[in-house]
Amino acid sequence: MIKRTSKIIAAIAIGSVVLSGCTLSKMLKMAAQQKLTVTPDPLELHGDSVQFEMSALLPLNMMKKNHLYNVEPSYKYGDQVEKLGVVTFRYEDYEATPDQQPLIKKNFSFAYHPDKSRGDLVVNCSAAKVTGKSKAAPEFPISEGIITTSLLVKNENYVAYADHGYNNQEELEPTNVEFYFDKARSVLKYSEIRGGEGKKMAAFIADKILTRKVNVTGMHSPEGNEEINSALAKDRPAAIETYYRKMMKKYDYKGMADSIQFNVVPVVQNWDEFKKLVTASDKLTDAQKSEIMSTISGGGSFVEQERKLKTLGSYRTLERHIYPTLRTAKTEILSVKPKKTDAEMASLAGMITKGESSADALNAEELGYAATLTPDLAEREQIYQALIKKTESAHAYNNLAAVYLDMAKKEADKTKSAELIRKAKTNAEIAIKKEGLAEAHNNLAVFYSMTNDKVKALENYKKAAEKGGNADFNKGLRANLGAAQIRHAKYADAKRNLAKSELSPVTSYNLGLAQLLSNDYQTALKSFEKVDNDAWNHYCMAIAHARLGNKDGVASNLKAAVKLDSSLREKAMKDLEFKKMWSATSFMNAIK
Repeated sequence: MIKRTSKIIAAIAIGSVVLSGCTLSKMLKMAAQQKLTVTPDPLELHGDSVQFEMSALLPLNMMKKNHLYNVEPSYKYGDQVEKLGVVTFRYEDYEATPDQQPLIKKNFSFAYHPDKSRGDLVVNCSAAKVTGKSKAAPEFPISEGIITTSLLVKNENYVAYADHGYNNQEELEPTNVEFYFDKARSVLKYSEIRGGEGKKMAAFIADKILTRKVNVTGMHSPEGNEEINSALAKDRPAAIETYYRKMMKKYDYKGMADSIQFNVVPVVQNWDEFKKLVTASDKLTDAQKSEIMSTISGGGSFVEQERKLKTLGSYRTLERHIYPTLRTAKTEILSVKPKKTDAEMASLAGMITKGESSADALNAEELGYAATLTPDLAEREQIYQALIKKTESAHAYNNLAAVYLDMAKKEADKTKSAELIRKAKTNAEIAIKKEGLAEAHNNLAVFYSMTNDKVKALENYKKAAEKGGNADFNKGLRANLGAAQIRHAKYADAKRNLAKSELSPVTSYNLGLAQLLSNDYQTALKSFEKVDNDAWNHYCMAIAHARLGNKDGVASNLKAAVKLDSSLREKAMKDLEFKKMWSATSFMNAIK
């Protein structure tokens, strides 16, 4: 709230009373020296109401025993009068402090309506005996009109689409092959090549599937010295790489082979895989497993720990069932996952919506993604309707609601726009009922924002914020939420959300407005400066300069605002933000 005050000495108004020698008349005569202060002045709208503080300071010895003095403010607009309450001074409240002027400060408020923007805050003063007889002074004004700068907030109305779940980027999918070797050997056996794993690898290579990487991990069983084990762990995967390259040459890979990255990873004297095999083994008892684990977890080197294993009764089982499984080279082939092109998906989606193709031609994720490939909102609508028939998912309902909101924002016909946002509301509510999506709460809030139900708008934005989403969604939501919070006079909250959004010029504008409304004028000007040439932006900058008392800043920005939007000329001439500058030559020149 702006800390501007107006002190009114009611001498003229009350002095016009025909006074007699009675106590009431004497009180009213002295009341001509009272000081009534209104803060802010002019009055201001914040949220749904106009709130102000009125301070009444009476002259010394004005209050008389068994008498009252009343100050009653009212707001008059058109032919309407809204009584706001009364400030009552009682003699006994000040009897003990005769050397202090009676003072009362009281807060008042009244609900705002556009009809009230032009009006006057008036005061009726009266002196009265406690027995009931009273005398009133003529009514007089103490403040003119209402500043409604808080209404200049702009709707961001960011519309949220739920994620379709489809990854349109290149994805790699693994094909795993595992070959086993004889003890202390690194030669790839013929039996392995002709076995199931060998045939699997050969078939894969023969199909010339686009491949990016081949990762081969070589291992060894625990027995043997470090030098031998190191060589085995390295030579075994090298044998696989040699075989793989030989097969590529056989199937004429040509330049394709050079694009495949081979990664050979030797695993030397590491118990991790051994532990997994022991834990999963059905050949060992729980007691034996515990004994084995204790042995390899004790002190000593890898070789020393393996020697201790040889002393265990279960060692023969390890040699027969665990060690051979460790003499391996595990191959992971990472190939490019086959996908439909964007053009194929767009075409199939169109065919599905026209009934020329089965809905099974695309899965749910692909169909949802296809909707994002067209800028035509009518086509998107049809795709999301088809997706609803296919899945009945909350995501599909939400995204159909989002399409209707985007359509409504572009529709010039008010009747058609109203019908579109009604459809958006219906689908957003279905999405919320099904899953309570954050995006759906955001979109329902946008509906309420577009229909001027700011209470339900803020309620649903808050629900969306509680659920949250990805970075882009959170930025858009913060922009919406910040605008809604300005409408509720929650300027500190609005500033926090808008500062974290940085979504658009509208967000920067609203941030500047929130800063302006919370009296941070210099910071507000910096926010407004980030916005490109915009009439309302310049208008708000003029307001900030007016509150700072900078006539040149007011003039330059009003001139720019009126040049961009001539309707702002008349607004500025009536806007109480510029009341002190209405008569200035610079002001008149700016709005020519």
